[in-house]
Amino acid sequence: MTLVAPPENIIDYYLRFTDEVEATNAMKEAGYTAYIEGNDVIQSKLGVCINPIGILYETTVTGDDIVAVPLDGWHVNIRKPEGLLPEALMPFKVYPQNPKNVWA
Repeated sequence: MTLVAPPENIIDYYLRFTDEVEATNAMKEAGYTAYIEGNDVIQSKLGVCINPIGILYETTVTGDDIVAVPLDGWHVNIRKPEGLLPEALMPFKVYPQNPKNVWA
């Protein structure tokens, strides 16, 4: 078996959409969906990792109480080799100072 080294310049993109429908439509336009059982489903391509997160929550703990407040938007993270993000996804890029969900 031959091992192939990963590309050196991997870029993480954080995307925020209004809702799942908008995310799926933009991902479809970018070529990151598959048509499965009558539905468009977000799907990775070779060399591209996609994490459709959905709604993110801000949680606080007070004593025994945990409160989860939904944050605005429907979120998707993409990890891909350096290069341009497809044009259809550019309007949805966000730059979180402290991302809630990151790649390991």
